[in-house]
Amino acid sequence: MADEKNTQSGKKTDKNVKPNFNSNWIWAILLISILLFEVVFSSKSTPKTTKSAIIGMIENHDIKNIVLINNEIAEIYLTDEAAKNTERYPNLPKPPKGFGLQVPRPHYIYRFGDQQNFEDFFLSTQENAGYEKDKMIYPENEERRNYFMEVILPWLLLPAILIFAWIFIKRRRRCRRYLQRWKIKSPDIRQGYKR
Repeated sequence: MADEKNTQSGKKTDKNVKPNFNSNWIWAILLISILLFEVVFSSKSTPKTTKSAIIGMIENHDIKNIVLINNEIAEIYLTDEAAKNTERYPNLPKPPKGFGLQVPRPHYIYRFGDQQNFEDFFLSTQENAGYEKDKMIYPENEERRNYFMEVILPWLLLPAILIFAWIFIKRRRRCRRYLQRWKIKSPDIRQGYKR
């Protein structure tokens, strides 16, 4: 009868025991939320264009603004009328939907070699297309940095390496304690395990 009470009390304590919280769930939820945010709020990538297409855009007076990024890429923004013209520009990405937190995205990008040659080409094409001096579009220069790769990642990489090294050392010590408890000598590659 006393055994039955002990087993019943053991069962009650099993029901009252709550599982321990695992902090890996926080990281999993954070990772999944970031991935979902990127999938939901990202739109198609910006299409690339060619030099002949830029000439056509200039001749049709379809360019509203052009921004040169890091002396490598030209971001081309079209006028509202040109962006709505699906016959002339069928592969334009749709404007992103969401909370409205996204910055305006360019309609096209063009990767050029030399900035001075591109600016000369752009201005001479406008003159040939009949742009007046006050209506000319001058490219803006902008310097953009990838803060994640330049600032955030180096600060996260060192602590991550230290944490992984600490975990590795702790597991190694735990393994040695186990071997010592069971009186097992450390493994030797040449001779195998010894008791």
